[in-house]
Amino acid sequence: MLVPSPVNPKASSKPTPKQMAFLAYLGIQGAEHMTSQQASEVVDRIRDDLENYEGDDREERWARFRAWHMDRILLYPEIYASELRDYLKNELAEVLHSYVRSRITGCSARLTKSKIREVVKVLTNEDSAWWQNPNHGAIFFERPREVYPECCDRRPSF
Repeated sequence: MLVPSPVNPKASSKPTPKQMAFLAYLGIQGAEHMTSQQASEVVDRIRDDLENYEGDDREERWARFRAWHMDRILLYPEIYASELRDYLKNELAEVLHSYVRSRITGCSARLTKSKIREVVKVLTNEDSAWWQNPNHGAIFFERPREVYPECCDRRPSF
């Protein structure tokens, strides 16, 4: 009696929502008709093609490819929820920490990264999309003055 070879479930499954989102972002049509394995191969091929591409628009293509890191959480926050939480907790806190520290010096207390994270948490609880506002730096900048005034008791060095 012949026993059929086991079917690789990943090979016959539909692409993941993350794969479909990425392929749509790059303008690849028909992802919904691919398997997860095929979608993975297309992504690998795109990356390989970019590495070997020598056209005039090479930098533009790479920029689009690299922009995915941020654009994915802006465009697909429900699919990239864990990445969004990590961004708000770590990456954005780091950027905002540097932003505030470069503008306010000589304060009576130090504006630590944990305080920055707390301010980010407060703002996110009020409006989960505040950081998407092009003016998010200014939105953020005022909040530490309210929450941790001792960390902002000097004049900004604009």
